[in-house]
Amino acid sequence: MIEVLQIIFYLLLIILILLCIRMVLCGQKVMDKQLEKIDKYKE
Repeated sequence: MIEVLQIIFYLLLIILILLCIRMVLCGQKVMDKQLEKIDKYKE
């Protein structure tokens, strides 16, 4: 029983980490797009 709970706990941790990585990557893409817009205004 304890082993099953540990497996579920680790799976949840992995899912949370993957979601964080995905959010960071998406955030970087949005930042890159905003920086491109700023560069266009500067020209």
